[in-house]
Amino acid sequence: MTGVSGPILVAAMADEAIYPVHDPVHRRIWLTKAELEVVDTSTFQRLRRVSQLGLADYVFPGATRTRFSHSVGALHVMGELLRVQKGKLSEHLANAAGIEWRALRFAALLHDIGHLPFSHPTEVAYEQAQLTVPASGSDDLLDRAAAFPQSVAKSHEAVATDMLADTDSEIYEVLAQHLPHGTISMIGQLIRGRATRSAVASALVSSDLDADRLDYVMRDADSAGFVYGLIDLDYLLENVEVAPTEKGVDVLATNARHGTGALEHYLLARSFVYSQLVNHKTVAAAELLFRATLIQTLREAGSIAAPILPANDAEVREWFAERRFHRLTDGYVLASLGYAAFETGGGASPHLRDLVRRLVKRRLPKLALAQAALRGASDPRPSSMDELQILILEKSRKEELAEKATNLGPETVLPEHFCLVERDEKVLDEFKEPQREGSSVSAARGAMVVVEKDAGRVAVPLATRDDSLLAPLEGHVRDLQFVFVLEDVEQSAKAKPRTEQLRKALADEGFV
Repeated sequence: MTGVSGPILVAAMADEAIYPVHDPVHRRIWLTKAELEVVDTSTFQRLRRVSQLGLADYVFPGATRTRFSHSVGALHVMGELLRVQKGKLSEHLANAAGIEWRALRFAALLHDIGHLPFSHPTEVAYEQAQLTVPASGSDDLLDRAAAFPQSVAKSHEAVATDMLADTDSEIYEVLAQHLPHGTISMIGQLIRGRATRSAVASALVSSDLDADRLDYVMRDADSAGFVYGLIDLDYLLENVEVAPTEKGVDVLATNARHGTGALEHYLLARSFVYSQLVNHKTVAAAELLFRATLIQTLREAGSIAAPILPANDAEVREWFAERRFHRLTDGYVLASLGYAAFETGGGASPHLRDLVRRLVKRRLPKLALAQAALRGASDPRPSSMDELQILILEKSRKEELAEKATNLGPETVLPEHFCLVERDEKVLDEFKEPQREGSSVSAARGAMVVVEKDAGRVAVPLATRDDSLLAPLEGHVRDLQFVFVLEDVEQSAKAKPRTEQLRKALADEGFV
C-alpha cells in the first residue's frame, strides 16, 4: 500500500464497503465483505449480549445498548474519519508507517471483542477476586468490591490481543483469509494502545479524539435519553488534520480556526455523560452490588454447581481453546447466578443467595453521603475527602463509626454494611507529548489544535490557546466519594434505617 495515493485508497474503501447496517445513531453503516465475515463469527455475535453500559439500565431503562452496536458504530466513525479527509489520513499512514485503512477499520471494529459480561464492572471484580490483599486493605466484601486496582491485568484490550495472536481462534481464522499476518499483528497493537510507527494511527484508536470515544459519547447519551451527546460529528471530523508538534512529531489534531467550537462541545459532552450517567450515584451503587456478587461467586467457585466465569488467565485461554468464549454473556451470568442461588443443588452459600436476591429485587446499596470536589493536576486532594477515606477504610475507625451509628437508631450497623466508593472524572486531559520507543511513537494525550505559526502549521495543546473556554480546566479532575450502606434485603425499597443512622454518625464526625 505504500506510495498509493489517498483518493485511490478512499475509493477502494468505498468500493469494498457495500453491506449496509441500519443504526439509530449513524443511520447507515457500510461493511466490507471481510468485516461482515468477522461480524458473523460467534465470537463477535457474543457482543450482542454484552451490555455497553453495565448496570446503567437499573437507573435509565433505555440504557440497554450493547457492545455489538457500539463496535459497529466505532467502525463507522473510523471510516468517516478516513473518508471525509479525502484520503489525507490514509495516505499519511500508508506512507509514514505502512498502515492501511483495513487495519484501522478492524481495530475500531474489534477493540471491544474481549469485554466480559456487563463490561467494566466484571473486569474489576475479576481482578479483585484474585488479589490476596485487596487495594483497600480491608477484606470486607463491600470494601473489596469498591476498591479499583490501579491496573487490570486481564483487561478487555489484553483479551482481544490474545484472540488476535491465537492462530487457532475463530477471529484469526477469518482475518487470515483477507489480511497478512503482519496486518493482524498491527490490529492487536492498535487495540492494546501500544506505540506504532505513527502517533496518528495510535490516536485514531486510542486518544481524546478516537473513533471509540466519538461513538460512545453519542450512543450512550442517546440510549439514556440525554441531550448532552448531540455533538456535531460531521463538522468535527471535517476539521481533523495531521500536523507536527513543535518537536516535529505528526499528531492528530483539530483545525483551530474552524473546529475549536466543535471540539470543545464534544469534550464537554463527554464530561457531562460521565457526570450524569457513568458516575451517577445509583449506577455506582448497582455496580458495587454486582461486583460484590461476582467476587463472592468467584470465592465460592469450588462449591457452585457450574462455573460462571473463568477463574484465572489459564482458564480464559481454555475457554478460547474449547470455543466456549461465546457463552460469556450478560444473560449467561445472570442465569448462572440464579441457578446457583435459587435452585436445589446450586451450591451457593446463604451470603451469595442474599446478594443475588438484592440484584433481582433491585435492593441496591443506599447513599449515606456524597462529596465532590474539582482539583487541578497539581492541586492536593481536599483534606475533608482524605479524612473521609481514613474514617471509612481504617478498621478501627470503621468499627467506631459502626458502633456510633448503631447507638443512634433501631438497627445494628456493622462495619461490613457500609463502604466508600471513589470515582473521578477528567474534564480536559493534561497534554502529554508523544513518547518515542525506538522507531515507534505513542499517541499524544490531551486535545490538540492546528494553528498557523512562523514555521507553518503546527499542532499545539488546546489548553495553550487564550481563546479556549476549556483551557483553565486542563488536567482538572472532579473527585467523587460515595458512602453506601446495605439495608436488610427484606426491607421496603424506601426504608433506610441503617442509612439514616450512618448519615447522622457521619454528620457528628463533621461530614454533611
